[in-house]
Formats: sequence, C-alpha cells, structure tokens
Amino acid sequence: MAEYQVEIVFNLGERDRDVDLLERFGAALEEIASETGPVAAIRGDRYSATMIVAGETLTAAGTRAASIIVEALNTALGATGDELDARAFETLLERVHVDSAALTTA
Repeated sequence: MAEYQVEIVFNLGERDRDVDLLERFGAALEEIASETGPVAAIRGDRYSATMIVAGETLTAAGTRAASIIVEALNTALGATGDELDARAFETLLERVHVDSAALTTA
C-alpha cells in the first residue's frame, strides 16, 4: 500500500474565514487522524486540509481523507449546531479525486 499526500480545499459558503471554526476543525483533525500529520488552514475564502493517507490508489486515499475531513468538520460544526451532509461531500470529493488522478497520470 502506498502513501499519498492528499490536500482537500473546500468552501463552506457563509462560513468562510471563520477562525474559530478552523481552530475546532484543526483540533478535531488532530484527534481523529494524528497519525496522518494533518494540517488545516484558511486560504482566501476556502479551507484546506492536508494529510498523508495510505491507500491502494490515489482515489482510495482521497476517499479516506474525505471521510476523515467530514468527521472532523462535523465535530467542529457540532459546537454551533450545524452539520455537514457527509454523503454529498464525500461524493463530490470522490469525483474531484478521480478527476485529479486522471489529470496527474495522463
């Protein structure tokens, strides 16, 4: 199994540049996936999460990273009573990772 550095950049609509949310998200990422060396940041109006994830393929690693991010975001958003639609987010990220893999291996 290979290890991939996966970076996922996303927008949460009206929640852009919310430093409190970023802090809760970063803490949740560290708690859930400390072995992956996760890093969370705000870039412009988007959030970014980067981690090292093992997987048979880039798509498998990206899917695992998406799952970790959804769990961490829901933990972070839970403090405000909000929740992310995990399946919709994961489906979008699976598509993005497949597109990215196609672009980088072509």
